[in-house]
Amino acid sequence: MLGGIIIVNRNGLRWRDAPKEYGPSKTLYNRWKRCGEKGMFVAMMDGLPTDRRRTQDNNDRCDLSQKRTERHLACG
Repeated sequence: MLGGIIIVNRNGLRWRDAPKEYGPSKTLYNRWKRCGEKGMFVAMMDGLPTDRRRTQDNNDRCDLSQKRTERHLACG
């Protein structure tokens, strides 16, 4: 169900245009509405990393690969 809700919202689809594999469109809509009213989507989003943390992690990875390359070149 969650996959169907994400596809509809991400692609700007109408509920009735959701892929049939996610179930009836009315059921998707009702679950989306109930979960939203209970604050479940907000709670899920709060658990995701912020852009700052994501950027910091990516920079750390780049720095490590650069250090490995420098060490390899120095030995060669």
